[in-house]
Amino acid sequence: MFNNIDVKTTDEKVQALLDYLNEENDTKLTADDIKVEEQSYSKSGALYHTPFGTYNVLTDSESYDAAYQRINDIWDDLGLESFTPNAQIYIRDNFIEPTDSLDEYMEENFYEYYTDIESETDHLYSIFSDRLQQELAEVDGFFKNDMQRYLDLNEKIDDINSDLDDVKFDIKKLEEKIAKEEDNPYKEKLEDDLSDLEDEKNRLTAELDETQLELEDWDFTEWYENYEKNKDNLIDKAVQTKMADWDNSLEWYLDEFGKETIDYLLNNNLAKINMDELVEYIIDTDGRGCELAGWDGVENEQDNFYIYKQDNFIYECDKPDKEDNEYEMAD
Repeated sequence: MFNNIDVKTTDEKVQALLDYLNEENDTKLTADDIKVEEQSYSKSGALYHTPFGTYNVLTDSESYDAAYQRINDIWDDLGLESFTPNAQIYIRDNFIEPTDSLDEYMEENFYEYYTDIESETDHLYSIFSDRLQQELAEVDGFFKNDMQRYLDLNEKIDDINSDLDDVKFDIKKLEEKIAKEEDNPYKEKLEDDLSDLEDEKNRLTAELDETQLELEDWDFTEWYENYEKNKDNLIDKAVQTKMADWDNSLEWYLDEFGKETIDYLLNNNLAKINMDELVEYIIDTDGRGCELAGWDGVENEQDNFYIYKQDNFIYECDKPDKEDNEYEMAD
């Protein structure tokens, strides 16, 4: 039996339920045929016991809140296991988001990376003492501006020196050849060729001097002198630059360790479900009735209210002369 709660015919929800039941069953029920059982612990609101079963009657916003609570409770109890395999894949791909803990882990991972590479000395440009210094210089913009020009000048010097070596070798060979020749027209031609080579040598030497002078003016002294003092700030800048390459820490983690780690992240508070988006997805896919109508999974709308059937128990109103006006289950 249920506690008596007087229900007036002016009650909008009762009236909406009466209109629905009478229309569906071609009856003439009145408010006296409905028993209301309040449920303060549930967002689904009161239970309405009728001769055609038990119902919830909710507004649109109440229906959303009740569906939200139902889905959230299921998630708390069973997590992903409460969904079909295909739904689990879709949820993993669309409704998981990082927690602050994962953001912190990502940041710590990058700081550890820069700590580790300080001891590496392979594959460096000659001006750097370790890989950390080189990568921090890159983050600081050297490779886009100053550093690229510096490297170009060094490469140019290497090329000029190589050409000079070739010209000097040719001069030496030509001088040896001229020394063996007697005075004749051919010797004169060789001397002309030698003169051309000397001119080329002088040109290359002048270009080398000019390039070396420019390189000497290319001053990294200030950056190097302040490197140790600025290193921590440069590392902070490098870490933030790396983090900005990703939309969020979850995207980074899954790329680094694989999508199969989702369950680990969820179980260790490194990721969480975006419940608002999950609820919207379930409601859009299955409707609210699937969550709120325990009997048939159907949402019925009547007079701007939404009606959900919970069971098919038939309750008959006791005779009016009974004081408590209770309902009894029909045989």
